[in-house]
Amino acid sequence: MISMDLDKIKKDWASRGFSFDVWNDPPGRVWKNYHHETDELFMVVAGRVEILSNVVV
Repeated sequence: MISMDLDKIKKDWASRGFSFDVWNDPPGRVWKNYHHETDELFMVVAGRVEILSNVVV
């Protein structure tokens, strides 16, 4: 099991303007055509993540 100080992470993210929550997706979960109104910061704790983006700035 991975040991993390969630309170420390929450404070660090808040200092950079981000909120903090723990979110677990099942293996194979796809967020197709999902759009965020704000920037998002996330941390992969276990497993792998694939990110594909067609961002136009």
